[in-house]
Amino acid sequence: MLRLDAVRQKAGPELHHDVEAVIRSIMNAAERVKGVCNFVRAGRGDRHTAIDLAAMVKQAIEMVEVVMKPPTLSGGRIRIESALPDSLPPVAAIATALQHVIANLLLNARDAMPESGTVTIAAKVSDHIELSVADEDAGIAQENLDRIFSPFFTTKPTGSGLGLSMAKDVMTRIGGSIIARNRQQGGAEFTLSFPRAAS
Repeated sequence: MLRLDAVRQKAGPELHHDVEAVIRSIMNAAERVKGVCNFVRAGRGDRHTAIDLAAMVKQAIEMVEVVMKPPTLSGGRIRIESALPDSLPPVAAIATALQHVIANLLLNARDAMPESGTVTIAAKVSDHIELSVADEDAGIAQENLDRIFSPFFTTKPTGSGLGLSMAKDVMTRIGGSIIARNRQQGGAEFTLSFPRAAS
C-alpha cells in the first residue's frame, strides 16, 4: 500500500486539492472506526475504575490531533483550546469508552466548523464534575436538540448517527449525563456530568 506522502507526490499539483480531501476523509473514517471498536470492547465486562479526567482529556486530544492539525480545505485552522485545571477529582468510568466519547465530541466540533474555528474544552467542579466541549459554528437547529442523542439520527451526509447515542449510553452507565445546548455567543456546547468516584 502506498504511503500518504507518496500518494501526494504521484497526484501532482493539479490534483492536490482532491487528494487532500480524500486523505482527510480516510483519516477521519479510520479514527471513527477505531473509536467504535474501542466502545464495543469497553462493553464486554469491563469494570468502572477511578479515572483521572484531566489526563483522559489530554489523551483524547492527542488521539484526534492527527486529523485536527492539518489546514482545512479552505486553508483555515481548527484549534483546540483547553481551559482545564491541572487536576480534577477522579471519576468512575470505563477508560476506553470515555476516551472515545471525548474524542468523538472533539471530532464533531471540528466537523461543525469546516472552514476554521476554536474548540474549547473546560471543566467545573462542585458535588459532581462537568466537562464541556464547545464549538463556534451556527449551533444545533432547535428542532434537532431533542433528537440529537437518538440512535441513527444525524445531520451529516456521511454520518452514522451512532456517536452521540453511544456517548449518552456511556454516561448513563456510569450514573452521569450528557446534554447539548446552543450558546448565546454562537456555537453548540455538549456538557458531560460525572459523579465523583468513591474514595
